[in-house]
Amino acid sequence: MKANSVDERLVIYVPRFRVVLKHAKTGKEKTVAFEGVTGKLILKEA
Repeated sequence: MKANSVDERLVIYVPRFRVVLKHAKTGKEKTVAFEGVTGKLILKEA
């Protein structure tokens, strides 16, 4: 009887984009990260 084994491996890389927004007058910055394939919001920093 043969045990189950992994014969092939697949690695999928998903691009992520980080956007930094800066208020012109106050200099405050906010950062958001998006998934590159679907465009969904991943991270939102205050």
